[in-house]
Amino acid sequence: MLRLVSFVLAIVLLLLPAAGRAHDLPGEILVSGFFDARKDRPELVLRVPLVLLTNVNLAKRGPGYLDLAKLDDGMARAERAVTSAFAIASADRILTPVEVQSRISQPSERTFGTLESAAEAIMGPPLPAESNIFWNQGFFDIRLQYPAVGVAARYALRMDLPQGLTDRILISISIVGEDGALNVLDIDGSVEEIALDPAWYQSGFLFLTKGVEHILIGTDHLLFLLCLILPLYRDLRRLLGVVTAFTLGHSATLVPAALGFAPSASWFLPLVEMLIAVSILYMAIENALGLGSRFRWRLAFGFGLVHGFGFASTLTDVVQFAGSHLVISLMFFNVGIEIGQVLLLAVAVPFLASIFRTPGMERAGILVISVLTGHQALHWATERAAEIRLETGFGTDLFIVLTWIGLAIAAALVIWWLGGKTRNQKKATLR
Repeated sequence: MLRLVSFVLAIVLLLLPAAGRAHDLPGEILVSGFFDARKDRPELVLRVPLVLLTNVNLAKRGPGYLDLAKLDDGMARAERAVTSAFAIASADRILTPVEVQSRISQPSERTFGTLESAAEAIMGPPLPAESNIFWNQGFFDIRLQYPAVGVAARYALRMDLPQGLTDRILISISIVGEDGALNVLDIDGSVEEIALDPAWYQSGFLFLTKGVEHILIGTDHLLFLLCLILPLYRDLRRLLGVVTAFTLGHSATLVPAALGFAPSASWFLPLVEMLIAVSILYMAIENALGLGSRFRWRLAFGFGLVHGFGFASTLTDVVQFAGSHLVISLMFFNVGIEIGQVLLLAVAVPFLASIFRTPGMERAGILVISVLTGHQALHWATERAAEIRLETGFGTDLFIVLTWIGLAIAAALVIWWLGGKTRNQKKATLR
């Protein structure tokens, strides 16, 4: 009997979590909508999945269908909940809606294709009372109109969402511009406030910080800059010339690429990333061999063109926040990158000068750093070459060709270095 009771308890405990999971929220919850400030009254239209309104306790019937005939009080509670969770602010002041309309929609309804069709559906007749909509499978559509603030008013969306759901909620808001064009903002629930029509200085500051952040946390770009700095940290004049050439190079490709003037094929970005790794590997080999090329500024410019495409690829999810100031924002992003480079130089040059106090230590240190950097770059290059192979559909031939090209470059540099050493020895012997 004891064994039987234990077995039954085990089955019950096993089933309890499964029953609890039946009411779990889905892994990703999308809230979509439109914002239009062109009219006398700014307008926000949202489609909120009913699963987010579980705590509102909408009236139900049968196995869990909404009781559409008894939703008056529930709809008012839902309107207050959504208005509190998604608020419109202007000049740091929360705006109070002057008109609110809402409606329950079927999961299959596709009325949110445009602002006009969404607003028309919300203001249309409600669903028949006998409609069967399960409590967590439909939508709560709401239209909020706000008082006019002024011609030059700036608006922001402030969100106050449950902390446990911020990583599951995605918000997609289409901002209607003066010409009727849409600028879509896709953000997650962790964002507390976002400008819906940012001024140039707001988007510019955002992109400036993104540029500084990217150069300081972008490991591959940092390693490339370190390779540029290593042999020149005592010659600030040449160092500034090389860094300036790199800046001109990546500036020449960053802005056009971010504006869409770059190949959109799936293989392009892996190719850029692989070439960035190759650029690090090449510079590391040069440093390890102590070549000290007089034309390093040309290499820096050429590799800068490649790195510019890499910088632009990081803006894919950020461009949406530029609003109507995309070109200006990209300029600020570029300035942010330069600030990041200056910060790196300000730290790296004195640091290298302090640890490489003697010529012997300097040469050994540069060799060790170059070998470690080159080793990491080689791993990146091979991994990214494999990605290109997958994207292009080629077999192992492409990878083999790229490997032999890299080995040929390395061999050529070694032969050049050995030849230079031999010539120097002959000159010394003749003297």
